[in-house]
Amino acid sequence: QPKGLDTASHSPKHGVLAVHVGRRFEQDEELRLVGARARVGHRQDAAREPSPAAPPSAAGVVRADPVPSTEIASLMARLDEQARAYAKRPRVQRMTSASTRAAEDAAYLLAWTERVETVGNRNYPAEAKSRRITGSLRLLVAVRADGGVTEIRVLQSSGHAVLDNAAVRIVRLSSPFPPFPPELRERHDLIEVIRTWQFRADRVTAGN
Repeated sequence: QPKGLDTASHSPKHGVLAVHVGRRFEQDEELRLVGARARVGHRQDAAREPSPAAPPSAAGVVRADPVPSTEIASLMARLDEQARAYAKRPRVQRMTSASTRAAEDAAYLLAWTERVETVGNRNYPAEAKSRRITGSLRLLVAVRADGGVTEIRVLQSSGHAVLDNAAVRIVRLSSPFPPFPPELRERHDLIEVIRTWQFRADRVTAGN
């Protein structure tokens, strides 16, 4: 045989051994890879699992202190005072032609209107008459049970100060108004009369 040629490495016996060793190496490598994948998957599953919540610490519990009896008594006293103040509030009834339903309310409103119209026509504003100024306005008048006036307020101006001021003056000249009748006094402490005042052709009307 030629010099330097290793005949043993090419013999059938050595060939079988080489194949067997190669297959064993491949199997070991596959087992190593499977084991590595298993370890990686276990770590990922452990990372996804929520960590158990720590038990609440006794130091973190906040306990509410009992409210002193003096504070409770003070609060009750304030509530009683507010209830008494609310009960003393005047019973107010707003009167308009559309809202007045009771017979005694309607009768008082009619008498009130006739009074201011009579006084108004006797005291028609001279400036409005001489300059022929006409217009209408919306006026609120608050009347107590004894007939006294507590408020006069222009809700909608006529656009002419002479007419607005004349309506306020007529109410003051007409007051005090008659006291509430017993039926009205039993239900109301104060009424708010809202009327539309018109100044036209030297006449005053206080209608709805």
